[in-house]
Amino acid sequence: MKATTIIAIIAGSALLVGGGTMLGLAIAKKGFPLSGSSKKYEHRIDISEEFTKVNIDSSTADIEFKKSDSDKCYIDCVDVEKQYHEAKVNEGVLKVNQVDNRKWYDHLFDFGKRSITVYLTSDTYDEMKIHVSTGDIKCSEFKFGSFEVEASTGNLTLENIEVTNISSFKTSTGNHHVKNLLSNELTIKASTGDISYENVGVSKTLLAETSTGKHKYDHVKAENIELIADTGDVKMNDLVAEQHLSVKTSTGDVIFSDCDASTVNIKTSTGDVKGSFVTGKNFQVKTSTGKVSYPTSSGGLCQVETSTGDVTLEVRS
Repeated sequence: MKATTIIAIIAGSALLVGGGTMLGLAIAKKGFPLSGSSKKYEHRIDISEEFTKVNIDSSTADIEFKKSDSDKCYIDCVDVEKQYHEAKVNEGVLKVNQVDNRKWYDHLFDFGKRSITVYLTSDTYDEMKIHVSTGDIKCSEFKFGSFEVEASTGNLTLENIEVTNISSFKTSTGNHHVKNLLSNELTIKASTGDISYENVGVSKTLLAETSTGKHKYDHVKAENIELIADTGDVKMNDLVAEQHLSVKTSTGDVIFSDCDASTVNIKTSTGDVKGSFVTGKNFQVKTSTGKVSYPTSSGGLCQVETSTGDVTLEVRS
């Protein structure tokens, strides 16, 4: 490396450090605190009124639901100064929201981790709505009339959940880990993240769509199933649609075992299709460049199309 280059790097680094120091001194001179807004503190919110619905709206916090160890509902919060959670019951709805009193300079030194743990006394609630910008969501052992999750950045973990009507789980960046879920209808959307659903029963339609991420399904049943993956593999084991199964990927393989549906449509642009069905199918396979292998059998229509990829299909029975 030339001497002039080394001198330039050293000079640039010195200017960067000096500029940061001057910025800090200027902020302090103006009376802006360099710390404090990110100082964590714990507090509890007691809920004395009755409610049948829960609505949570938070900017930054991990959110978890647990059964109360007493006959009282309460919320344990880990917040930071100037940004904290509050809760109240209004017309039978428990509303939890995050108050943000920070100034612009508070954001520069805010590294505190927020979280709320909601302790509920009942197993069943008419409605659960969760909107969070940044934070993980965990919930298990509850029944809801409807269940809606919308998160920008965060993982979703659900276990042993029963929903009478509609379940809608939408994340921009984050993974889904869902196990033992029953719902009348289920909509799953993830822009960037892997989704894993195990032991899921849906009375009507299951729709799952991702932009970048893998799909994994194990022991899933629904009336109709539609899976869409822009970039990512789709793996299925014991996935059964009473009527129609549709799988579409742009870049990714479709791998499955012991799956079935009355009619099947699988389409990929770049990716292999390999799997086994429980019952016989009337196979119609089309590929531009790729090897094709499937048995001669009869049954419901199964259309498989790839642009670049091999197709290997089997029938177990």
